[in-house]
Amino acid sequence: MAQLQSLTINDTGFIQVPKGTVSTRPGPVIQYFTATGPATFNVPSGVTSVEVLVVAGGGGTGASQYHNGGGGGGGVVYHTSFPVTPGGTVPVVVGAGGTGGAASPGNNGNPGGDSTFGTLTARGGGAGGHWPSTAGQNGGSGGGGAANGTAGSNVAGSATQPGTSNPGATTNAGFPGGAGQNGPWAGGGGGGAGGAGVNAVGALAGPGGPGVSISIGGAPTFYGGGGGGSCQDANQAAHGGVGGGGHGGSNDFNPPYDAANGRINTGGGAGGFERWDLREGARGGPGIVIVKYTQPNTTAPMTGAVRYNTDSQTTEVYNGTTWEPLRRTLVSYELPGSYSFQVPPGVNTVEVLIVAGGGAGGILGGGGGAGGHVYSSSYSVPPGGVIPVKVGVGGYSFLPDMEWMNGQSGAGPRTNWRMRGEPSHFGGLIAVGGGAGGSYPGTGGHETGGRAMPGGSGGGAAYTHPGFPGRGIPGQGSAGGDSPGSPPHAMGGGGGAGGAGGGGGGANAGAGGPGLANTITGVSVTRAGGGGGGSHGPQSGAGAGGPGGGGGGGRDTTRALSASEYRQPAGTRASPGQFGTGGGGGGGGHNGGNPYGTGGHGAPGCVYVRY
Repeated sequence: MAQLQSLTINDTGFIQVPKGTVSTRPGPVIQYFTATGPATFNVPSGVTSVEVLVVAGGGGTGASQYHNGGGGGGGVVYHTSFPVTPGGTVPVVVGAGGTGGAASPGNNGNPGGDSTFGTLTARGGGAGGHWPSTAGQNGGSGGGGAANGTAGSNVAGSATQPGTSNPGATTNAGFPGGAGQNGPWAGGGGGGAGGAGVNAVGALAGPGGPGVSISIGGAPTFYGGGGGGSCQDANQAAHGGVGGGGHGGSNDFNPPYDAANGRINTGGGAGGFERWDLREGARGGPGIVIVKYTQPNTTAPMTGAVRYNTDSQTTEVYNGTTWEPLRRTLVSYELPGSYSFQVPPGVNTVEVLIVAGGGAGGILGGGGGAGGHVYSSSYSVPPGGVIPVKVGVGGYSFLPDMEWMNGQSGAGPRTNWRMRGEPSHFGGLIAVGGGAGGSYPGTGGHETGGRAMPGGSGGGAAYTHPGFPGRGIPGQGSAGGDSPGSPPHAMGGGGGAGGAGGGGGGANAGAGGPGLANTITGVSVTRAGGGGGGSHGPQSGAGAGGPGGGGGGGRDTTRALSASEYRQPAGTRASPGQFGTGGGGGGGGHNGGNPYGTGGHGAPGCVYVRY
């Protein structure tokens, strides 16, 4: 047996690398303060300065009614060499995210809480502007202006962080929010620590300003993103700024288009809330304080050094800045529901794939859009923290929805929530549910109900609504395919994460858009394919489901089947999306004496985490 600087080579068949806890790692030590409220940093003996990041809580947004602005991101302070007393203590406060207004019209959101480390202070983000008369509020970064209220409510908040004294700080960042647009009903984006919130333009809400990127934890990570503004049209609600900003809400009853909270421990601003039902406004993301220092009398390891961490029970490698685990542990969430992921000690980043539930195929209509597909190879997490996880169910199609599509009495248009997929999320990473395929006939008092719906990927159009395929979310999915609106009435395919749905026309309905391949589970699997369009008329064939779990469309029963045509064994019914892929359901076809063939159900999504 030979021993070389703690590396043991055993002639019976193994190599043992050095092992130890997080606190005994050679090189830099990183301490995270993630719980809101006061805490204490105990300065180790011999340590005279620390690198420190201080992020305040993001601003909240008002409750309920009308076109609110996004919350401002929390201010960000970064100091590369903050002096401390060896063996002493430093008081720490982590600011809470600003709460949303109470569930009643006219209640404003609240600003985020300040975060401090000794004499360093990061200011909480300003609350978003709120109908009818509240402008965007000042804060670390300013809140976005509201819309359609009295004069002045569309004014954005200013940034107070740049004026806060933090001597020696490398970064002392905050920016103003964006203005709302009176008239077209769109709110402005909240300001971010890396840039101003965007003004609303016409009916387009303003996105939140970006956060600022800091690499104190090893991987570049954005903090203090502003919340997106809200608007009346789901297609034009704005996304939050990179760095934890929540996306804005829309005048839409589908849960994926509720305003989103700011991401936890980033200081992200809340998304602007939109009108109609009485719910609490969105919350800003809590802040964080991160302290990094080098243990005295230790030698930094060489890049590529390997050790076994007995706290996290993982083998880790030094990348030149921090110790990173060799990502071999896979945690799978494959059934719909809510869960919690416990971050192991010493784990700073994880690899994560999130797929939302797919949209249902339309009733005698277009294919359902795939659920949103979100992947991060290095998502920052607080060691020892808890990350909320949700796996969204797929949308489902059923004939009672025809009541409101035809303007008849019944449960009302909110039943159509069920046709869209639910969102999935891991912490602040959100994959939006797939849009439903357009349905026939879509006439009467709720005409827009027959149109394809937007989502992670958009649903395909029905022949009664040519020119209205559903739109996809950039970076998550693609648009649905169109329908010509004339014989042979071939419907559009639903969009997929990897491409748009095919348009109907000629001899066949549109195929579902393709999904995206990912190897997080160790093998390449394609997920989030769109559903194929249904057929109506003896001259048109059903559309095939997109690769990645999309269901095939239903056929017209009056048409003779060809050997190559996609079909279920029964020959008529549309197929559901493949379970666990977020695939869209196939559009329903024409079904003899009862022409309103239901579409296939959308598939549930999934979440995978590897570290």
